[in-house]
Amino acid sequence: MISEIMHIDNTFDDLPVSDRKKQRQLVLSEKVDAYLAWAKQKYSQVTHNSTIEKALAYSINQEDYLRVFLSDSHIPMDNNYAEQAVRPFTSGRKNFVLIESSNGAKASAILYSLVETAKANIINTFEYFNLLLTEIPQHMEDKDLSFIDNLLPWSSRVQKEFLVFFYLFISR
Repeated sequence: MISEIMHIDNTFDDLPVSDRKKQRQLVLSEKVDAYLAWAKQKYSQVTHNSTIEKALAYSINQEDYLRVFLSDSHIPMDNNYAEQAVRPFTSGRKNFVLIESSNGAKASAILYSLVETAKANIINTFEYFNLLLTEIPQHMEDKDLSFIDNLLPWSSRVQKEFLVFFYLFISR
């Protein structure tokens, strides 16, 4: 059932947002209802503490969240994009044995987050880090940290600056 729902949802990928929402509600809503009804029925029939019981319980307990994609067409049905974004972090795990403190782990997580967010916003990470490492030291004494808003990858300043950089780069 899940495979069928995912396959159908993939056929809506090229639709405009409003049409995708309509199609999801028209076609997929009934299928999601049927899956959750099936999960609830099977839950009472499986062995207690079995793997399948835990999987069915997860679906049942997460029902509200599993339905969100039906009402918001910006939300993907699965979390593949998020999993792909954290893959570099998880594949670097062996190197993290050198991180000996929670502060080191926190710093590493912040860096990975910045890199992946920049990539998600189609920003050259090297140039973006250049900007951050140039701009942030100028504000070390500031009590007002609102300057950070203009350094976020989706801020108009960064988008404008790197959009120009992008066009200059590809026009070579």
